[in-house]
Amino acid sequence: MIAPFLTSEQVAELGNRLLLGAIRQSDAEQPKHIAHNTSLFDAQITQVLRKMEDSVADPLPMSALADEIGISTRQLERSFKASLNETPAKFYKRLRAKRARVMIEETLLPLVEIAVATGFGSNNTLSKAIKDEYGLTPSKMRARKSVQLLRFEAA
Repeated sequence: MIAPFLTSEQVAELGNRLLLGAIRQSDAEQPKHIAHNTSLFDAQITQVLRKMEDSVADPLPMSALADEIGISTRQLERSFKASLNETPAKFYKRLRAKRARVMIEETLLPLVEIAVATGFGSNNTLSKAIKDEYGLTPSKMRARKSVQLLRFEAA
């Protein structure tokens, strides 16, 4: 209905924003979150993983995550290290970088909006996290992916 009033780029971006969670490309990672596999971790770690996944845009401090499940920050770190072989902070940052990568590759959102949506304070922080995790800057990552825009013809 609104396609005649928008450019094809605007229609494609609107579609990306509305359908990102519902549609994925055939080569995209499975959308299932790690916390959904409850058999991998004890109940406390599963609870922390869910909290992390639910708060990507506004990351919680480790102390808040530990308080949520009733253990100390140090105990949370030990449990995480035993289960996932990394610290909760590093896992949280990787989770946010992964979510940012999907948004970089699958949308035309400005990088500053992606940074905010994934809990990174600025483009620079986002760029550093993406480069550390994937070896490419967000700009290069986006450039290597060809974005197919839909063409709408006015009837």
